[in-house]
Amino acid sequence: MNNRKLLVASVLSLSATAVVVAPTFTEAAATIDSVALNDGSTTFTVTFTEYSDAYLDGSGDLYNLLTGGSVSVESIGVASGVHVDYNSYVDALFDASDDEAPLDVLEQASQDDSNVVADSDVEAYQTIQGFDEDGNPLFDDVVVPEVISID
Repeated sequence: MNNRKLLVASVLSLSATAVVVAPTFTEAAATIDSVALNDGSTTFTVTFTEYSDAYLDGSGDLYNLLTGGSVSVESIGVASGVHVDYNSYVDALFDASDDEAPLDVLEQASQDDSNVVADSDVEAYQTIQGFDEDGNPLFDDVVVPEVISID
């Protein structure tokens, strides 16, 4: 992970702490609802609460997945229902003035169509339904075989 992405991952984690400590922001600030991640084959979302709790707790299957090096952030879902491309958000943060809050920058980015992930792509995102015994994520389309009888 390059330094720029590490910085923004830290901003996401610090945003979670800020939400816990000081839940009010300026009216223009975006509210982060979810984070879309990619494990190399599947893009999936977790709620921002799940994402931030994993980092704050420092343990668990999701924390292991996030810190294992095989998952990257694809986009950030905001309360308006759109997903802002992660790299576009990083660029916007570095272009922002020093006095602009990261959530205000995210709000501005969410209003620029060039930063927003296409609805068809967002609709294809999977949702983690849990983890298997090896710590691998289970998604929406997982079919669990039903045992009818054991002879």
